[in-house]
Amino acid sequence: MATIAGFFRDGDNRIRPITGRTHKPLKQYIIPVNKVRLPHPTFAKRPLFFQDGTTVQLGVLDKQNGEIANPVPIAEIHTKDLTRSYDSSHSHSTALQRRFAKAGAPDLTPTKLWQRRAMAQRFSGGTVLELFAGKGHLSKQVWAPKANKLVMVDKNQGFLKEAEKEVRYKPHEIHKANNLKWLDKVLPEERIRNLKVVDFDAFGSPAESIRKFFDNHPIDKSMLIAVTDGSCIYMKVGDHKKTREFCRKNYGVQLDGTRLAQVKALDKLLIDLGQKHHFKVEPINAAYGRQTVYAGYKITPK
Repeated sequence: MATIAGFFRDGDNRIRPITGRTHKPLKQYIIPVNKVRLPHPTFAKRPLFFQDGTTVQLGVLDKQNGEIANPVPIAEIHTKDLTRSYDSSHSHSTALQRRFAKAGAPDLTPTKLWQRRAMAQRFSGGTVLELFAGKGHLSKQVWAPKANKLVMVDKNQGFLKEAEKEVRYKPHEIHKANNLKWLDKVLPEERIRNLKVVDFDAFGSPAESIRKFFDNHPIDKSMLIAVTDGSCIYMKVGDHKKTREFCRKNYGVQLDGTRLAQVKALDKLLIDLGQKHHFKVEPINAAYGRQTVYAGYKITPK
């Protein structure tokens, strides 16, 4: 009998075993659950997706010291998984920052894809609100298969035209608007029925948008909060005085440009907002991109 080393999904999305007889290259594979020792997520230790060479790895992040325990490979990464068609230079104010970001932003970072997919396993049906919806890559590959409806907001008309094609088969609303203005002007009047997930998928810092959302949407039922935060890059190339003010205003804590510090800042931001708006926060997971961090939370009204 052949030894089973793991499992992979075939073209029909069926799980197949990886055995000693499996020779063809595999795009994605799944390690047996008993080899991925994941504790119940807490603020001290939670699942972390990160890239190591040409694989996405899953381990356990220790927030105290930043160490990643028990990592195992869960997916292969190919060149086509790393396309960067977003020009992110417009989101940076100085010439130095724009040069730093000249390579653009990824269409869908593999670690973010797996982190969001893990979150998507926690709900079914309902509405997903995507802020900074972009071209719809995340919508199509993560949220659309699970949601009954998508509400997508972005200020870039060209991006939204592409997003419309990606989710044409799913009930959806497309809003061309500045995310902050939409949260301030439209959301208070928009009664989003059965809201299950809010995804803050920003190029830079999502902090102001997160605050605006909770200011304008009372939490009366549990939901998932997904966050993308690229503030690390600003900490590295921004003016020191301005970055200190940026941290104070947005997070209430100083950042050192590391991804671990960014995870800690996001935790603090959500906990502070929970105290202000009377909801409980539980971490789900996190992921590391090249400069960006991704995090998932469950919030529940107190």
